[in-house]
Amino acid sequence: MDQTARELTDSKALYRRIDHLIEKVGAAHMVEEMVNRALELFVEDPAVPIQGVRVWERRSGRYVLYFQSVTEEKVPLGYELHADHPVLLELLRRKAILMTPDDPGYDHPLEQRLGVTHFAAVTVGPGHRFIISFDLAWDEFSDREEFMFFLDIVRQLIDSRLTAEHYEDMLGEVRRIQASTLPEQMPAFSGYDVYGISVPAEGEQVGGDVFGFVNQHDESVLGFFVGDASGHGLPAALMARDLHTALLMGAMSELMMSRLVARINGILCRITPTGKYMSLFYGEIDAQHQLVYCSAGHPALALSGDEFVVLRQGGPILGVKEDARYSRGVHTLERGDILCLITDGVTETFGQGGQLFGPQRVRDCLLRHRHRSAREIVEGLLAEVGKFGNQREEDDRTILVVKRNEAPA
Repeated sequence: MDQTARELTDSKALYRRIDHLIEKVGAAHMVEEMVNRALELFVEDPAVPIQGVRVWERRSGRYVLYFQSVTEEKVPLGYELHADHPVLLELLRRKAILMTPDDPGYDHPLEQRLGVTHFAAVTVGPGHRFIISFDLAWDEFSDREEFMFFLDIVRQLIDSRLTAEHYEDMLGEVRRIQASTLPEQMPAFSGYDVYGISVPAEGEQVGGDVFGFVNQHDESVLGFFVGDASGHGLPAALMARDLHTALLMGAMSELMMSRLVARINGILCRITPTGKYMSLFYGEIDAQHQLVYCSAGHPALALSGDEFVVLRQGGPILGVKEDARYSRGVHTLERGDILCLITDGVTETFGQGGQLFGPQRVRDCLLRHRHRSAREIVEGLLAEVGKFGNQREEDDRTILVVKRNEAPA
């Protein structure tokens, strides 16, 4: 057995060797650049039995040659192969193939046109976006089983990195979308102080909490909402985005609040995977300090003097029962009254002793900070939750405070 074959029998060493080659292109941001540079390294490495490499990209039912590093370029870049070519169909089915002139299905005219005798190929990337074909030095290495093992490692390593980059691109897009759903600044509404904040769970770059404001073009009404999707991370963030979009579009239709929430529930029931759901509190305060609200499984807490009122009029959580019905609640806000909306990440934070932060600690915090600004109340509550949970953020945390000024504006 020659040196190359011996290396191929040591799967861990081979995996590390190829992974090291691919890591050298880790700084490349474009998928194409990463593939190009990685394959150039393969060609240059004497331990890899490859004479040349071509990379094909899928475009509208064809695979187009857009990179090659071969001894003699028989076809130009831009050369196309139909995706239904028999060899390609077999490759897409198996993900990796190795062919010699004696194999069934070998296309002699095509390979002669490419200047190839023995070749192998793998598909990589989401949806078989790329095909990587290798011209083989078959006289130097003729063990088919060993080489297929090598091919599979190459395919898995490159594919995992392309998939990871695809996921990062998608996650970055979701982060941008979610950032656009959160308000850049708090609204100015006569006689009120408003502040909110949303923090994703530890280790997650996006979360399932969402809050925002509607009807900002109407100075006589302050419309606001807080939503909480089940779970956290990317799936929850996508649900939160859908809720935000549906709510803003629905608010512009000037539907009655209960009908609007019912319609949003119907939409989420149709587009949300089974087992996923969202809670929502949507409220509007008018110039007469009347709060009209609808709680879809997401009650709010109102503090007036030393007394608390839980605002829970509405209906069930969203995304579960398509024909669910919702009603409106009404609450009057007096001077100094505080309306506090939070998500489960606040009350369900665990302390060192295994206790939950719970709703009572939220109430105690509001009582201590009730004469402070809305921002100070939010930041004070968030700090207490963080201290209680030893700064761990096991779930998304969102806090929104709407406070009626204690003195006339």
